[in-house]
Amino acid sequence: MATNTAKHSGALDAFLNLLSLVTLGWLAFAIGMICFQIIDKYLGPDNVVYYLNNFSQDRLKFGIASALIIAPIFLFVSAFLHKQYKQNKLNPASGIHTWLTYLMLFIAAIFIAGSLINIIFRFLNGDYTARSILRVLVVLLIAASIFGYYFYDLRRKSYLTKSQLSIVAFVGVILLVLILVIWGFVLVDSPAQSRAVNSDQQRANDLTQLNFLISSYYQVNGQLPPDLSVVGGQTYTDPVSGAPYGYNLVGDDTYELCAEFATDTSASVGQSIKDIYAIGIWYYHQAGYQCFQQKVASTVNVKTAPTVPMVQ
Repeated sequence: MATNTAKHSGALDAFLNLLSLVTLGWLAFAIGMICFQIIDKYLGPDNVVYYLNNFSQDRLKFGIASALIIAPIFLFVSAFLHKQYKQNKLNPASGIHTWLTYLMLFIAAIFIAGSLINIIFRFLNGDYTARSILRVLVVLLIAASIFGYYFYDLRRKSYLTKSQLSIVAFVGVILLVLILVIWGFVLVDSPAQSRAVNSDQQRANDLTQLNFLISSYYQVNGQLPPDLSVVGGQTYTDPVSGAPYGYNLVGDDTYELCAEFATDTSASVGQSIKDIYAIGIWYYHQAGYQCFQQKVASTVNVKTAPTVPMVQ
């Protein structure tokens, strides 16, 4: 009977410690992601060449969603684990707890060292802008906080009394997550706006595909297709209304592709990786029905669409 109880306690100890470790790592990642996007929103570059470092609605939304779900799980598991230690149902001096705590200390120490190296490297490389320094400091502060708390927890002698540091850390995590989530919600688009943006992205992707199919048809047949039904193996329609896209013949090698857009991206830069390669001028569109004039194998003037800014 005692053996079964010991096995049960060992399994529960491993489960709780592993779950605490994984959720803490995920929560740290989510907090860092939200902080990065807030920094990029106010201090990020505008040049499309730096697209991957620009503010991203998707990354911010993922960070918010992760924090909202993972934070309560981590806090509950940590509180429950400490309660088990306090009631002597689990042993805080067990090998599982000790090894996983040292593992967390090791990971945090690596991130601390990496952040310090990154700061020195960026300074020596001349990249000491407020944005770059703040991003590194975020990683450094998160790693240092984790290292400090788990170093204290490793040296803790008893769980019979409440630890003031644990209470401060518990409340601090709650407040930090609440502040970042609320701040993030202020910056992200509403679900309705996000739906409109995603629909317009699909429309632009469809026009890109249709443009490719029309060019391919011209290369094979020596003339433009009479309508869109003869190109490709599928019918492309508006993702919301289901209406077919507009197609008008202008000349022997010139045509128009038309679509009804819900949002205005005419002034946006760096919203899509396609911008870097200037694939599809329809990615820079205004709200409403617009036609984009194209010439086979080359792009000509755009009707009702702004000029794409050149990347220097």
